[in-house]
Amino acid sequence: MPRSPRNSGGRRKSRENSPTPDAVVRDRPSRSEVLLVLALTLCGIAIRLAFPGRMAIEHYDEGIYASNIFFGPDQGGTHPALGLHAPPVVPFLIEMSFVLFGISDFAAMLPAILIGSLTVPLVWKVGRDWFGPGAGLISAGLIATSDIHVLYSRTALTDVPAAFFLIAGTWAVWKALVVPSARSVLVAAVLIALGWSTKYTGWLPIAIGWSGAIGYYVVESNLRKSSWRPSLISMAAVTALAIVCWLPTLYWTQRFGGMSAVSGNQAGYVVAYSQWVVTWAAQVVNQSVLESSVSRFAICASVLAAVVIVPGTRWRIASALAVGCGLLIFVIATGVTAALFLIVVGVFGSVCQLAFPSSKEIQRSESAAVTTGSGTPPERLASWMLLAWLCGLILAVGRYTPYPRLILPLLCAAWLAAGPTFIAVGRVLTRCGDRWSTAKLFAFGGSALVLAAVGFAVIPTTNHLPLAVALQDRTGTRLAAEKVIADCDGLLAASQGSVDYVIATRSDPALYFHLMCSTRNRPDVLIGLSPISAVERVAARGVPAYFARGIHSSQETALTSELTKAGAAAVNLPKIDCSISSFVALNYEPGLRDPDRQGTVSLLKFPQSP
Repeated sequence: MPRSPRNSGGRRKSRENSPTPDAVVRDRPSRSEVLLVLALTLCGIAIRLAFPGRMAIEHYDEGIYASNIFFGPDQGGTHPALGLHAPPVVPFLIEMSFVLFGISDFAAMLPAILIGSLTVPLVWKVGRDWFGPGAGLISAGLIATSDIHVLYSRTALTDVPAAFFLIAGTWAVWKALVVPSARSVLVAAVLIALGWSTKYTGWLPIAIGWSGAIGYYVVESNLRKSSWRPSLISMAAVTALAIVCWLPTLYWTQRFGGMSAVSGNQAGYVVAYSQWVVTWAAQVVNQSVLESSVSRFAICASVLAAVVIVPGTRWRIASALAVGCGLLIFVIATGVTAALFLIVVGVFGSVCQLAFPSSKEIQRSESAAVTTGSGTPPERLASWMLLAWLCGLILAVGRYTPYPRLILPLLCAAWLAAGPTFIAVGRVLTRCGDRWSTAKLFAFGGSALVLAAVGFAVIPTTNHLPLAVALQDRTGTRLAAEKVIADCDGLLAASQGSVDYVIATRSDPALYFHLMCSTRNRPDVLIGLSPISAVERVAARGVPAYFARGIHSSQETALTSELTKAGAAAVNLPKIDCSISSFVALNYEPGLRDPDRQGTVSLLKFPQSP
């Protein structure tokens, strides 16, 4: 018996309205998508591992984190100033790297290199869960080739590991809000606590989660009254449990004066509200110095990718190339930095996605909310969290001394927001639907390579070589330390004096680290962190005593006055040239358009008693 049209239509309608896989549990990635993620990850690893001989401890904070290995239990087991600059996770990872691979510059960088490389697939995973496969791939491509992320992945600083936990913690908070459960709450709390124990701003996922949740439940006029209670209870549980998990780090800080001492140290970097515009202007200059053509081409390749991989029956590679080339010319002609461009795109895209959602986006988000059982549309909540993340850090970055690395947490949000924004642009340009085609991804790869090859050949940039600053040689302090040891050895040989001598330094942990590395197999040489008066007392006992002053301690006025008082007795030896990399120079002179600087290491010899 034939089916009635009414029944058949009713069944079709039932199938059409059935819940689709939600943003938390999307369809498994295809082989093509997995291969592309693997290729992007390998590309990110290769870039971050390139020219390992150029990596060296140079930054002030790097020296503190790496020097812990030289402080035994009788000296507290850590650098005396460690807790004022960072929690224990990164210094611990560096120390474990030294134990496994030996003390070297590369071993000090290895934790950040590995975590920075793992951030590429993490961003893909988060972007995919929030906005779909295409958005995840674009965001992963942007971070894999980002000049600033590559640069800080090749340092012994906390910024890249902290960025990893910031992204992972925010994703875990989102998941705990969408699918409240004991497991999701525990995962979010542990990730936040790890990030908080990596950098003192590691609590940011909590702020982002609360801001996004409040934005969604308060501002959205179509909220479900029954959905907010389990989500906000879950958010409160995440907050409380994260604080509990962080308590061991709080206890650890007590040996350095507790969080009051840490806050006092951090307060010195805060600037007035009236300096907000000036600070951001300096940050833009910082990024223009640190970026190369690679970051700009990544944006253009992303737009090209969005146009090509957006699904549908019509595929216009010529129009995609035209859009990509046009955007590239615009970015370079106007001098807009890739970082600023992505931040603006991220805010604009998040606002547009919330204010003008397409009917298909609403249907997909509502279906996902039904599937999860929470009543919270995952995609909408993710957009609110991204908008809170972007706007909050835009305001906060302008309140701090414009160190280049402070923009990295903001860029994490910009990379995640750029993916869905570029996909939306691709849909507009091609007038295509929502079905994603993986076959076109390989065509995108070839087209992007052609675009990059042409651009590299004909378009001038501030940094003429790709990743010029990110892969810059940073061995100046190490070479200067080796020259200090050689000069001291030469002076002793010329005078045929004792083979035992002391070199002291202060407020220059990078120089201290390299001096210790150069003499760790020499029991005849003692390296110390000492005030000038202590060096004078050692010399008074008849021991050859020197004081080395590097590029960091030259900024300390108190040390300058001490050296002036001792200058009548001390002998100034010939200064040693010490090259300073751009990112360290910008740390002392933010907003400097030409940060190429040649520093010096001063060596003073104190007269010894006969």
